[in-house]
Amino acid sequence: MAGANDAAALAEQEDDAGVQRRQLPLGLHIDPYRVPGDSASGPIAFIEPRPNPLPEVGDGDWRVTAYTYRLCVTDDPTNRIPFTRPERYIASDYELHARVAASAPGDVDIARNMFNPARVARSRDKNFFKYDLNSSRTLSTDLTGDGLNQGYVDQSHARREQIQRIYRDYIQGLFYAMQTEPRFKALHARVSQFGYCADEFTDNGGWPHQFYVRVGRRMVGQYVMNENDVMQNGRRPPVQDPVALGTYSLAAHHHRYLAAPVEWPNGQRKDAVMLEGMLIGRIPNDAPYPISYRSLTPRENDARNLLNPVTLSATHIAYSSIRMEPTFMMLGEAAGIAASLSVESKGSVQSVSYSSLRRRLVEAGLRLE
Repeated sequence: MAGANDAAALAEQEDDAGVQRRQLPLGLHIDPYRVPGDSASGPIAFIEPRPNPLPEVGDGDWRVTAYTYRLCVTDDPTNRIPFTRPERYIASDYELHARVAASAPGDVDIARNMFNPARVARSRDKNFFKYDLNSSRTLSTDLTGDGLNQGYVDQSHARREQIQRIYRDYIQGLFYAMQTEPRFKALHARVSQFGYCADEFTDNGGWPHQFYVRVGRRMVGQYVMNENDVMQNGRRPPVQDPVALGTYSLAAHHHRYLAAPVEWPNGQRKDAVMLEGMLIGRIPNDAPYPISYRSLTPRENDARNLLNPVTLSATHIAYSSIRMEPTFMMLGEAAGIAASLSVESKGSVQSVSYSSLRRRLVEAGLRLE
């Protein structure tokens, strides 16, 4: 029988924490070096050199999931701003994408794997649509790298603006390459059908203002939500002070692209491009899970007048599910109600009566179970 210490350790353990398994892009063996087979030539753009030693699955690191821009695009010719070459275009930035596109076998739909807009609304011409263009699970508009998303939150505002510009140029250049570079032939026709929506973000050329920072700093609060709370697997006692319900799957995008040794189809073991960090994990039975009020409150010796409904207290894995706008909306409403109770009682946010908070949340129409 497990002792108390064993049970406590199990409660904190997260099956998916730390370094995730590495994957070949679309299962393809792609040489990571500028001169294929020659490690001395250096890795192609955005590929990290082979780490020494290679991290084991579960090892901790400091990386965060890839950033991007979430775009609104259309196939409506009357409402479309074509994808064109950006002023700062570097063709070699897309060498990895080009090698993947050129290596894919005929039974792999490379277009839908690398450029897959999701239909969301009809365009001005009702025969066409507007689409949400997010990154795919393989290689697309995501970008991760040292000096970019890794460390972004610690940079000055000026440097953050530079990084955002790098991402914008990178994504715009990717669309241009997909339409013009010969190795992207399988994408030419599909990508050329789309463009930015002329009637969206009209003051910014159809480009969204908001940079898609999936995760940055997070608070260490009174309670740290972890994977076991999300999965409701019995390793932790059920949350007793819920202020909202989360519903999304575990969803972390790649943390890095790197060179790592693998066995190639010819039996030779040598370096290939590997993608690290992708995690898509469905919640059992799609069961909504409760989010603790204490995860919104800092430790009392840190602050007594702060409620944090967005960069709340959660592990990397738990936050990969919590980080959805509808969840933030519910947590924001809960934080506002809790703040009013704190003011009324002239006490700290940590001393707010949960029974009073719960009553007001229910009266406001929030679902807590």
